[in-house]
Amino acid sequence: MNEIVNVVRQLFLGKRVIEEKVKYLAISILICSVHLVYMIVFYMLRVKPMFMYNIGAAVFYMIISVLIALEKKQPIIYILTFVEIMFHSVLATVMVGWNCGFMLYTISMIPLAFYVCYTIPYIKRGPKIPTIVTVVVFASYFYAMIRTNNESPILDVTFTEKDALYLYYFNTFLTFAYIWTISTLFTLEVTYMQRTLESENTDLEKLANFDPLTKLMNRRSLNNHLKEALENAMSTGEVFSLIMTDIDDFKAVNDTYGHEAGDEILVNISRILINNVRETDYVCRWGGEEMLLLIKAEKDVACHVAERIREDVEKTRVTVNGHNIGVTMTLGVSSYKPGDNIRSMVQKADICLYEGKNSGKNKVVKN
Repeated sequence: MNEIVNVVRQLFLGKRVIEEKVKYLAISILICSVHLVYMIVFYMLRVKPMFMYNIGAAVFYMIISVLIALEKKQPIIYILTFVEIMFHSVLATVMVGWNCGFMLYTISMIPLAFYVCYTIPYIKRGPKIPTIVTVVVFASYFYAMIRTNNESPILDVTFTEKDALYLYYFNTFLTFAYIWTISTLFTLEVTYMQRTLESENTDLEKLANFDPLTKLMNRRSLNNHLKEALENAMSTGEVFSLIMTDIDDFKAVNDTYGHEAGDEILVNISRILINNVRETDYVCRWGGEEMLLLIKAEKDVACHVAERIREDVEKTRVTVNGHNIGVTMTLGVSSYKPGDNIRSMVQKADICLYEGKNSGKNKVVKN
C-alpha cells in the first residue's frame, strides 16, 4: 500500500511518468468494464439488441487489451476505439431515445483526441486530427438530436421515465468521469514533461557554464562575475583580487604517466582550490592547466589564500595506475586598482605567474 501511495505521489509531483502500456491498458479495461455494466443494464431493461451489442463491445476491448499487453499499439487501435464509442452512443440514442443521455459522453472524445494526439509518439502532432474528431462528434451529436426529435426511438422500449432518468444520470457521471480522467492524465504528463525540461535545461546550463572534467566554472561563465566585480569596484570601491595558477611541468606529467594521470591531477587540484575559497569567491578553469580565482578581498588576503593553495598542492599526492604522483603549483596575484579593467588585471596576474615560473616555480608572486 505504501508503495502505491509513493508511486501516486511521484506521479503528481512530476517525478514519474505513466508507462504507455499501463496507461492504455487501464483505459481499455475501464471502457470494457463500462460496456459490461451496459450489458447488464440492457439485459435488465430487456433491450436485447443493445445487450448483444455490448457483449460484442466488451469482447472487442478484451482483444484490444491483449494487443496492448503484447505492445501492439498501432494507431488503428485508437481509431477503432473512437469509432466504436461514437457508434455505440449514436446507436443507443436512436434505439432508446435522447432522454437516456448516451450522446453526452461523446463530448469527452474531443479532449481525448487532443490528449492522444499530443502524447502518443507515433501519431502526428498538431490540431488537424483533433479538429476532425471535433467535427465528427459535432455532426454525430446533432444528427442524433435531430433524429430523435423528429422520429420515435427504433425500439419500443418498455422501461419507465424513471429508468431513463437513471440512465441519464449514469451517462452524465461517465461524461464527467471521462473528462476528469483525461484532464488528470494530461496534467500529469505536462507536469512530468515540464520537470524533465527544467532538468534538461539545468544540465545544458551546466554544460554551457562549467568544465565537464573539473566541474569548475569555465571561462565564459566567470567573465560575468568578473564584470560584476569590476562594476562594484568602480562604483563602491569594493576591492577584489585575481589569482592565476598553473601546474608546474604539467606536460612532463602527461608525457610520463599519461593523460589519465593528468586528468586525475586536475580534478584533485580543483578540489583543493574549491576547499580554500569562500562561497562568495569563484574558481574557473581558464584554459588547459591554468585556473583563475576571483577573490573578493584585498591583495594580502588573496596572497594568503594563494599560499595556502600552494602548500596544499605541494603536500598532496595522487595515485594513478600504481604511480604515486606529486606536483607543485605557481600562482600569480593581482588586485584591483583604479583604472584597471579585467584584461589588465588578468594580464598582471599572468605576468606574476610567469615571473614565478622563471624564478624557480612552486611559489606565489604578487604585483
